[in-house]
Amino acid sequence: MFSIFGYTLGHYYSDIKVRQANKPEKKVSFPIALIRFALKASLGWLSLLTTTGSEKKQAIHDAATKSVVLSD
Repeated sequence: MFSIFGYTLGHYYSDIKVRQANKPEKKVSFPIALIRFALKASLGWLSLLTTTGSEKKQAIHDAATKSVVLSD
């Protein structure tokens, strides 16, 4: 959903968007969205716990797919 709209329903209600890290005005492509989803699902909470140790505050699945989560 976020490769088309830039957000899921949860993202929409939280006022956040997933975008390309190098071009924040562009949405993430569908293949990258699938890879991001697979990584996020397989790593679970471990992926989210890494945000505090990351310089850019990115989760593993965001760093691996070169995406960022932006507040609206």
